[in-house]
Amino acid sequence: MTRAVMASSVACARCHHHKFDPFTMEDYYGLAGVFASTETFFGTFTSPANNRSGDPLVLPRVSGQKILHTSLSPKKYEELKAKFAVLEAERLEIEESQKAAFAGKEPKKRFTLQEILANLWRRGPVEGKLETLDEEGQALPLAMGVLDAEEVVDVPLLARGELGREGEVVPRAFPQVLPLADVPSIPVQHSGRLELAAWLPTEKHPLTARVFVNRVWMHLFGSGLVATVDNFGTTGDVPSHPELLDTLAIDFVNDGWSLKRLVRSLVLSRTFRQASTYNADVFQQDPENRLLWRMPKRCLEAEAIRDAMLFVSDELDESRPVGSLVATMIGDRPISLIGLDKKLPKDLDGSVFRSVYLPVIRDRLPDVLNLFDFAEPSFVTGDRETTNVPVQAFYLMNSSFVQDRARNLAVRLERESSNDDELVQRTFQLCFGREPDADELAGSLAFFSQDGSAIPADKADRDLTMLSFCQAMLCTAEFRNLD
Repeated sequence: MTRAVMASSVACARCHHHKFDPFTMEDYYGLAGVFASTETFFGTFTSPANNRSGDPLVLPRVSGQKILHTSLSPKKYEELKAKFAVLEAERLEIEESQKAAFAGKEPKKRFTLQEILANLWRRGPVEGKLETLDEEGQALPLAMGVLDAEEVVDVPLLARGELGREGEVVPRAFPQVLPLADVPSIPVQHSGRLELAAWLPTEKHPLTARVFVNRVWMHLFGSGLVATVDNFGTTGDVPSHPELLDTLAIDFVNDGWSLKRLVRSLVLSRTFRQASTYNADVFQQDPENRLLWRMPKRCLEAEAIRDAMLFVSDELDESRPVGSLVATMIGDRPISLIGLDKKLPKDLDGSVFRSVYLPVIRDRLPDVLNLFDFAEPSFVTGDRETTNVPVQAFYLMNSSFVQDRARNLAVRLERESSNDDELVQRTFQLCFGREPDADELAGSLAFFSQDGSAIPADKADRDLTMLSFCQAMLCTAEFRNLD
């Protein structure tokens, strides 16, 4: 949370006072109490791939609401309850056996580790399914989420961060290095989540607005005013334009924290509207373009590459899907087994919705995300790496997803063009946002036939030629880069 919102890692203070930034162990454990007093509804059950389960959060029913979980008939519901009762009785028997063994008594029955794990893994899916149903076996509307825990607690400071070495209990609080006026105190009966949410976006908070503005700048210009977007501390980079960062942050707050107004002000600026033209003399003075003497050329993010392909092929569905693509495909099957299910496609890129709605499973990303520098889901990654490796070219040439987009792009071009010249021009307009020059036009027409006079008349040859041409356009570096 602190890295994402404040670009400062308070987590370093779990074991000792922060070595570089002014965060103390008390700051860490004061925040830790807020999260320890929060109950997380994971919506997952125990399985071989997940040892941290949690109930789902039940939502109110809404008329016309679509629920992805399936209901059960009364007979099947009773059968499932009976199955769970048997497994639960076995679990209680295992617990009694273990208690007796720990007490030095002879248990009524000994269980092997394999039997204990088997009960755990067989009971998990059954219990998980029952949690998605009401008392009549009808599917419940569910979500992952958080609420205040029933028991609100302060946590003890752990010496060197080690369990079992509890010290003085630290009251729930916010980092003391950022003393802000009128900060609400955390009521005894509250977890502190509400007060934390009010403390972070206060007008006088020195980091929140600056960090947010810097992240937006990075997405628009390729590099933040502070290059280390996740680290505003002493080990991070200094701002290239500190006064500009301050001004943008102040304007952002005064505009009601409006992202739309912030983006509008940046994209209408002279800096954003500069060309990417190379200047040898200026390059010698500022090779990294930190002074923004030109608009940098840069690669599109993985999501933008995929969305652009769907857009030019006229397939992009900009509506919001109902539920997760994973939930739609796997239904009530355990998500922990998704990698082992042969019925599921190898690539989870199975929709024409925007890429932001693709499933993000840490060990099973869709190919287009995995290959084009998508951020590692296990880490906080504000600035992604940029690579140019052969496997990306292989994907563009051989992926069924790319071939399908090329095929539909060909259909669109033939529908919107009346002759060959117009077809080529329309292709360049869609893919590159510009007109082809004379050489590109001649080369494209020459690709269609030996003499460059016309696209082949035979439908099979025509379809293959158009598919190859469109896929080649989607594979170009110009399609994947901003210039």
